[in-house]
Order: sequence, then structure tokens, then C-alpha cells
Amino acid sequence: MPDRIFYPVIIAIIAAIIAGALFAGGPLKTEAISADDIRRDGFSLSGEQLRRLVIPAGTAIDFAGDSEAATRYAVLSAFMTRADAPSSAGIFAELNSDYETVFSGQKLRITLRARAGRERPSERFTVNYYTVGHGDSGAQGFTLGPEFTDYSFEFTPRESNAPGVDYIGIWPDVSGQNLTMDVESISVIIISP
Repeated sequence: MPDRIFYPVIIAIIAAIIAGALFAGGPLKTEAISADDIRRDGFSLSGEQLRRLVIPAGTAIDFAGDSEAATRYAVLSAFMTRADAPSSAGIFAELNSDYETVFSGQKLRITLRARAGRERPSERFTVNYYTVGHGDSGAQGFTLGPEFTDYSFEFTPRESNAPGVDYIGIWPDVSGQNLTMDVESISVIIISP
């Protein structure tokens, strides 16, 4: 095959592989959510929605399901300590600007329903609530138990007039020894109007 044909074909194949990897689950479906819905229901991820978690360097994620293979919980691990990892929020959930706008200046309760992993159980994890430029919660540390339990903390981000994105970052193993924790759900609710 001549080079003038070979290279364009290879580039097209590589582009198709990259596009397939980026859109393997289909395009993200986003539904409009009103400020009233956010005030009433807050933010939550569970089940298949846990696949939206973002995995930075130094961490890993897997998913466990029931007999029908639906996602029931996420299995998170970290193979380096947070101090040794590149700058990141840990494994994180992104709250788009609709949430950030409503949550700005409000007292929030952030809750992870989690347990120590079934294999190589982690003993401790940290979770942070990050905003862009108007305050972060700082690392909140928790000791994991063998059963799913709600781990919560409260945080009030400073008010902001510039819409942005907020993040909930989880570092699943403070020891950095690739130990695991299972996360069943993540939620944020407003606890004071």
C-alpha cells in the first residue's frame, strides 16, 4: 500500500479508536434541573451514575453489581499517598454550575455511603468539597467499618457571583497501599435555607 494511502487510513483508524473510547457509553445525557429541584433534592450519585466518577493519577476504580450486572457500588483504591500524588481532587464527582449556583453560600451536608472494601480493605479515607475560587472544605478524614455506613460532614462555601463547577473529591486509601473502599452513594443537601 502506498504511503499516501497508508498514513491517512492509519490516522482514521486511530481517530475512530479514540472516539470509541471517549463515547463508549454513549453521549452523557444531561437533563435540565431547576434551582427549586436542587434546593429540594440536592445532588446525588448512586447505581449506574457512579460511573460518572472521574479517576485521576494515583487512583483506580472498579464497579460491582448484582446478579443482573447493574452497578451497585464503586470500588475505589489509591496506589500512592495523597501527598505523593499529582495535584488532583482524588476520585471525584463533578457538580455542574447549576448546583454550584444554588449551593453557593448555603450550609451543606456532604454524605458518602461507604464501607471498607471486601478485598484489601482500606482503614481510612478522606473526602473534600472543592469550589473554584470561593472556599474548600479541607480534607475530612473517616475510619471505615465493614458495613455500609453514612459518613457525613458539613461545609458552607462562600457566596459567588461567577458560576463555576464544584467537586467532591475522595482519596480512598490514605496509606496509598492500593487498599479498597466501596462507595454506594454520594449526596449533597442544603441543611439551612
